[in-house]
Amino acid sequence: MGQRQTPGPHPRNLLLPAQRALVQGRLDRHPYSLLLSRVHAQAARSNDPTNHEVSPVQSTARTARAAALLFYLDRLPGSGGKATPFPDDKARRAMGEKAATYLLAMKTTSRAKGALGYILDIHTAQELHLWADTLDLLLGADMDVLPGSKRAAAVQNLADLAADFYNDFESYPNWLLMRALINNHRTKSAAALGLAALTLNGEVFKAGKSDGRYDPARWLDFAMRYVDMCSRDILTDAEYGNQEGPGYLAYGGIDLFGFLWAWHNYAGAASYKVDWSPAAAPHYRFHATGAYTVPDMWSAPWLERQVGWLVRLMLPDGTLPAFDDNSPGGRFFFGALVQPGVASAPLFRWAWRQSGYTSSGSVDQAPLLLVTFDDAVPE
Repeated sequence: MGQRQTPGPHPRNLLLPAQRALVQGRLDRHPYSLLLSRVHAQAARSNDPTNHEVSPVQSTARTARAAALLFYLDRLPGSGGKATPFPDDKARRAMGEKAATYLLAMKTTSRAKGALGYILDIHTAQELHLWADTLDLLLGADMDVLPGSKRAAAVQNLADLAADFYNDFESYPNWLLMRALINNHRTKSAAALGLAALTLNGEVFKAGKSDGRYDPARWLDFAMRYVDMCSRDILTDAEYGNQEGPGYLAYGGIDLFGFLWAWHNYAGAASYKVDWSPAAAPHYRFHATGAYTVPDMWSAPWLERQVGWLVRLMLPDGTLPAFDDNSPGGRFFFGALVQPGVASAPLFRWAWRQSGYTSSGSVDQAPLLLVTFDDAVPE
């Protein structure tokens, strides 16, 4: 099961090594300078990495990813909005070691256990996403802050968390609810497992079990199945609206967009073949059978149209309307799809400005926006 990708150099998720200079070169311009200042503010936070309660872990993981990105880019916000390198190697290393310290102390077990596992999975999804990005950036840096056994331990930590989380979708009785209830939870969980799969592709780690749960190719296959089934098929209606409403589309998107971009960037917009035949997916009777090819979803028309649906619903103050049990006042990071070749990109640029260049969320979108937003696209 699963299509194995040829491992390439790190990083792979937020950006590729060849894109580092491009990102560095535009950090002096607005809104990149604003995003950089937000990343720096997050990286400057002090966390207790041994506190494994939900909120503390997510705060720690956000801080670690922000620190890892600054370390990888070798950039800090300076006076007048001008980005500058770290003052010296010692200061830069300290930033990288902060991320590494948090990563080495991360919680390595899934929260998606017991009767409420199908609800608690969102927490593990967000943690896994943030830790995958953190490790990916640290492994790709030109300064080593994970030497020898520390690298092995960090890789093992991420593998343990991903394998345990994947097992929650494969083991009885969890899979009865975890698979059957299709909503933003499943999208987030699948996307996070996909990011872990890309990060750990080609890395060496110990498998706690020999039943396949420690196989990144299986995680990737699971990610592609569920992201395609949930986001494109079941949750998207004929007018490209989201069945759960704008708030949950935005909430699911904080993980979904990270994975769709990473696959598009890392795999070169490749398609992916999924197989729903009973032999390959025996528990999926409620969905299609047989095999079909999923085109690159980042550049798929349905994604652009669904974000366009959000623009049409956006209120004059840049917020999204309340729907169902979702709280009012949410915003969407429209800037992620402001790219050449996206027909609605000028509209999305306008919408992102109207929303105050929002980038916040349980998984902060400022790191993604620093890479995906292209200010060469006019409003």
